[in-house]
Amino acid sequence: MNETESKIRMEIDELEDRRYRAMETGDLGELDALFGPELVYIHSSAVLDSKEEYMTSLRSGEIRYERFERSNVRVEIFGESTAALSGQIKIWLDIHGIRKELNNLFTALWVRKANGVWHFVSWQSTPIPKA
Repeated sequence: MNETESKIRMEIDELEDRRYRAMETGDLGELDALFGPELVYIHSSAVLDSKEEYMTSLRSGEIRYERFERSNVRVEIFGESTAALSGQIKIWLDIHGIRKELNNLFTALWVRKANGVWHFVSWQSTPIPKA
């Protein structure tokens, strides 16, 4: 790994930590800044949200995240402006007043814009079947 890739990995790790912290604390201002306007958020239920739709569900309390545990996370860097992540995530959350625990695989995508700012632009998760 070269110095540029190493620096990008550190930036993405920091951004991911900020994103998960903001989701756990309900910091919608932070999420709004991190999410790109073109965000496509595909839930493990196969519901697809735009940024506006996802932010609305967070703002209304329809979805409230409690905790995340990430493991086996891989970060692939493409050039100097794209980072793709994949791994396993356990999510504890409340959806419409029902507490759930999810165990999913995920992919996530960050893109650095022309102004140098990274934006979170894509999420997709899939439930891991219970054995």
